[in-house]
Amino acid sequence: MINKGYVYAETLEVLQNMDKNYVMQIPQKFIDALKKEASKEYKNHLNR
Repeated sequence: MINKGYVYAETLEVLQNMDKNYVMQIPQKFIDALKKEASKEYKNHLNR
């Protein structure tokens, strides 16, 4: 079963690595919801 908290945390990680101009087009309410539901135990996997 997929842990939704990990999915939200990973989505936030991808957004952090995207160009800021694209991220600014995403509603802040949606990003806030991702942050609220994201797993606190998630470890970053993307290379920066």
